[in-house]
Amino acid sequence: MDNLLKKCERVKDENKSIMEELTKIYGRDAISDLIAMESDAETKSDNEGTTLSEQNQIADSRMLLEVRR
Repeated sequence: MDNLLKKCERVKDENKSIMEELTKIYGRDAISDLIAMESDAETKSDNEGTTLSEQNQIADSRMLLEVRR
């Protein structure tokens, strides 16, 4: 299990590095769809051990943050 966790962390780090490189090359606007997909994937994995009520609270707080930006 630890080995799988390490592999997952390594892939996550590699993906982050690739996204940073793509942002430098093409700009944030050009890769906005990829950024949205990445955010959706993180949200899904974050929600895997939470109740529906907790998920709604998380979604509400994220929406507030987006509105404030």
